[in-house]
Amino acid sequence: MAGLEDALERPWLPFFVAWRDPTAFPGATPTPPAHVAGLEIACDIDELSTWLGPHSLPLDVRAGNGGVTAVVLNVTVTEAQAPGYVTLFPCGASPPTASNLNYVAGSTIPNLVVVKVGDGGRVCIYTQSTVHLVADVSGYFYIGVCDHVALPESVVGNMGTHWMEPISTLSWLAAHTRRVGLLTHVYVLPYRHPLIAAKQFANLDYISGGRAIAGVGAGHAQAEFAALGLDFHSRGKTVDASLPVMISALENEFVDGVGARPRPVQSPRPPVWVAGSSPAAIRRAARLGDGWLPQGPSDRSMVEMLRQELDLAGRSDRAMTIGHITPFLFVGQPSWDVGSSTITGRAEAIAEQVLAGTAEGVNQLQVRFKARSCEELCEQMTVFASEVAPLLC
Repeated sequence: MAGLEDALERPWLPFFVAWRDPTAFPGATPTPPAHVAGLEIACDIDELSTWLGPHSLPLDVRAGNGGVTAVVLNVTVTEAQAPGYVTLFPCGASPPTASNLNYVAGSTIPNLVVVKVGDGGRVCIYTQSTVHLVADVSGYFYIGVCDHVALPESVVGNMGTHWMEPISTLSWLAAHTRRVGLLTHVYVLPYRHPLIAAKQFANLDYISGGRAIAGVGAGHAQAEFAALGLDFHSRGKTVDASLPVMISALENEFVDGVGARPRPVQSPRPPVWVAGSSPAAIRRAARLGDGWLPQGPSDRSMVEMLRQELDLAGRSDRAMTIGHITPFLFVGQPSWDVGSSTITGRAEAIAEQVLAGTAEGVNQLQVRFKARSCEELCEQMTVFASEVAPLLC
């Protein structure tokens, strides 16, 4: 994904986004507050101004549904002409549908565009195209951030050097989102002491209100291990020894006589998803994890092995998040070359092909989109969420 950055119209962060069956783990995903009904949030413009604080925000007032003549003005929220109800929906949703509304009232919403609709004074508000906000409002299960510290020049040609640090990046995302999960994909545990890892994930879970997902793995970049002075070949044993300590420190305030606060919001702790497609990684996920993250597409043999290892570990009755990474997607008919391996077409055709390539037992899909700009990526995410994702559940 690092190579895509130069093609985008504005700075961005290299996120993964995912969709999963919301019925697989009831209660795992936050639900909208009671005062959110349909497309309306019971709050007028003055109240919205209170949410956003005392600062004057320049906004565009444009035509929306209802045939209003387009007028572009540089105004602020407090100067909106007619009080009305506020509708929040993701960029690209035209017209918005009830399935689009997942944003929580009371959030600070940056980069707004106000659309005045109809004669009743109703004002619709939607966010500018930003990956994290589109993921948040559209019902995606998580945003994932990778983990690399420093890559030698010998591997830069394949991997690049632009990798956001995962915990600080997800902490920033926690402050700018309200619902979407925050996943490390994946946190290389051998690079850190397990108590440091537990502290970071506990703090992320605390400040995000219980949205952290600890995706952990052994790492794969041998040259990076060498640069950090670590033994690449013992990384699996390091994870086997460190992960139980990290899990214990997330579940308990005190471990071996030392304690740490703040405590995680989730109980007994944030979920731990173990990453990797090797037999050793799958066995580790079965023994220690709440979920399994393949490093690429999963297949039936991998899922069957995971099930067998869960049986051997005496954990076959545990709810387990089982992942799969889809091929690249483009909803609709692209006007540019997206590559022969990209799944394209109508929502029904895409859903059919995705399901056909997904092994039985998988309940979490990581989706990837072909896009030439941040705006196009956000449009693809929005239409996937509204048209394709419901067909996958």
